[in-house]
Amino acid sequence: KRDEEFWLEDGNIILVTTTRPTAFRIYKALLTRQIEIFADMFASSTPHEGEMYQDCPVVQLPDAPEDLRHLLRVLVPSKTPLFWRNKGDPLPTLHSFSAIIRLSHKYHIDQLQAQALAALKEHYCDTLDAYDARVPIYDQDDRRSGESTVEIIELARLTDTPSLLPVALYECLTKGQLHRGWRREDGTLVRLSNAHQQRCNNARDEFA
Repeated sequence: KRDEEFWLEDGNIILVTTTRPTAFRIYKALLTRQIEIFADMFASSTPHEGEMYQDCPVVQLPDAPEDLRHLLRVLVPSKTPLFWRNKGDPLPTLHSFSAIIRLSHKYHIDQLQAQALAALKEHYCDTLDAYDARVPIYDQDDRRSGESTVEIIELARLTDTPSLLPVALYECLTKGQLHRGWRREDGTLVRLSNAHQQRCNNARDEFA
């Protein structure tokens, strides 16, 4: 099916997710200028007749449509331009943070990954001064339980960013969600690794 947000009639390339197949028609040049791996992929591929639709090459991506949509909202925004976030503007969701970090890591969009991680570090910090000065960085509904911090721990592991762990593990411990996971938009359930569960259990024993 066509994605309602990212089916641009004058687009010249179509990305199709293999998870719950969804087609995104966008502008090839906007992607290749920002994602080197896509530039290499498109340059080396010669679509067969069955891989064309309305004279547009069709590229299959092994991603969930929800994740790709979050990434495209940053790379090729089609509805709301964003230069500066005003006070009172809605915060991004944790799903958005997660998708952008995971796909920017996967496709080597280093600058975008660094920006998203820098935002997370504003909340999941590693000094007391920074902890006292924290402000919300993603939607409140995602932060009401310790479940969301399970995803933060997974993102820290994926990107090798251990500075996110102290606050994330502490929140998992104090909010009592050690064994519950975080459900992503595509249905994937993310759980704490055995090693991180053991670290939390050891800390809980020390506090007791």
